[in-house]
Amino acid sequence: MSMSKSSEGEGRGTLRGARPGVVALVRAASWLAVLPYVLVVLLVGTGSPTWSAVAYLAGAGVLLWGLTTLPGRAEVPARSGRLRPRGLARGGAAALVAVAAIRGCTARAGETMSFAPGPRIVARLFDEQDIAVAGTRVLVGGGLLRDDADELPAAMRAAYARMRAEEGDAPSPVLATYLGMQSPSEFDLVVVEPGSEARPGDAVVFLHGYAGNFALPCWQMARAVAPLGVLTACPSTRWIGDWWSPDGEATVRRTVEALRARGVTRIVLAGLSNGGYGASRLAPRLRSSLAGLVLISGAAPDAPPSGLPTLVVHGRRDSMASFSSATAYAARSGARVVALDAGHFSMLVRADANDAAVRAFVASVLGRRVARADGAAR
Repeated sequence: MSMSKSSEGEGRGTLRGARPGVVALVRAASWLAVLPYVLVVLLVGTGSPTWSAVAYLAGAGVLLWGLTTLPGRAEVPARSGRLRPRGLARGGAAALVAVAAIRGCTARAGETMSFAPGPRIVARLFDEQDIAVAGTRVLVGGGLLRDDADELPAAMRAAYARMRAEEGDAPSPVLATYLGMQSPSEFDLVVVEPGSEARPGDAVVFLHGYAGNFALPCWQMARAVAPLGVLTACPSTRWIGDWWSPDGEATVRRTVEALRARGVTRIVLAGLSNGGYGASRLAPRLRSSLAGLVLISGAAPDAPPSGLPTLVVHGRRDSMASFSSATAYAARSGARVVALDAGHFSMLVRADANDAAVRAFVASVLGRRVARADGAAR
């Protein structure tokens, strides 16, 4: 007996030649994915999602709908009177590919932010904001992150909104970091130009902390020193941020070499959290290449004085990196200390005070003049 045209058409929309057991397995796996999908939708959807997050979630929803309702060949005649829409799974998959392709074209660089030599494909697929904000909300909600918990998610969303307004769909090195793609021979170097037409001769090398290289802290550091005409370069190492390791040190040295090659003559080394620990340990070894040192929310208690002009910015209520250890380091090295009323994430939740302190210090080290709020210089 031959199939009706509608039944035959629905049959073409199934797994061709698939055994009933395979179809049942696909359905079962898809149903298991429904609850995690709903939780992700709730988490991302209530956290000011970007356009690409909404599009990815919509495409994934259609794909799941198609897979959970996937008919087997034996079911087609019985259901031919009330068929589900055809091609759901293929349409959802095609939508996901389309969103990835669009981001691959639009997220190559920001207005002032770029990658050297260029962003990898994985750096362009997802918007960093969706990953960072969702992850932070999970950690705060689960009680795994307590420092600045009341302020951090909102401060992070506001900072990403400002970065997006200035940079657009910028790429991010975070996925490549977690995929183990960072090494001294090949690493993501985020470069943020000060915006002036002149090629800057001064730079800040900013080392990321534990959890990997995110574009947002790099952009914030760049925003602090851009009025001075200073370039910011943010290299990437392993997600744990162990800059004091042989690979970490080699990455920093290669970054310094790359900046020298483009005409940079004076460099201030800066680090956040584990990056601060790493910068404090590396500065004595790199002293001849540096003009100053900035440590934010992290200073290694065993680091010897670098002999460089040094700024330590630290939250008084930091429970993740000891404030007392940071001030002890500052006392040994003669560093200036700026204590902020915050925890470990003072750079973000007290951004204005942090940026002002960093800008004033870098200006003093490089002999630059800082513009005041009234437009005058000092």
